[in-house]
Amino acid sequence: MINAHFGSHAIRGSSAKKSDPKANKGGAAAFLEMMRWLKKGGHIAVTPDGPRGPARVMTEGTLKLAQAGNVPLIFFTAAMKNQKRLKSWDHQIVPLPFNKGVVMWRAFGNIPKNLDEAAFEAMRKAAEDSLSELCDQADVAAAALK
Repeated sequence: MINAHFGSHAIRGSSAKKSDPKANKGGAAAFLEMMRWLKKGGHIAVTPDGPRGPARVMTEGTLKLAQAGNVPLIFFTAAMKNQKRLKSWDHQIVPLPFNKGVVMWRAFGNIPKNLDEAAFEAMRKAAEDSLSELCDQADVAAAALK
């Protein structure tokens, strides 16, 4: 597996949808394993809109993990000049051969521990907006490449 080649491993799990909170998708076990990984000084990469979307809507799990682990959120995105977008829920991008692209990142920072529900939701929305803006900037920068 390519992850092992780079000294990392996959932790799989997903939270249940609010419409079916009893559905067990391994989210709790994955969360605990990620917390153990963070306590060992590891880093975690998360797809913040989840495996089924909707696209660019950040789930609260990403923020809860950063908050509980007392680690900053750092957003990362990549965009290609020449690509094909699939007709999937997330409009997945397939880079075309002999391509150019850009990689961008942005530090969002730590999530305070003492947030009430409204403040937490405001922080989640701010993080979602910041990541979406970064993705848009990468798309513009990649399109401008010669």
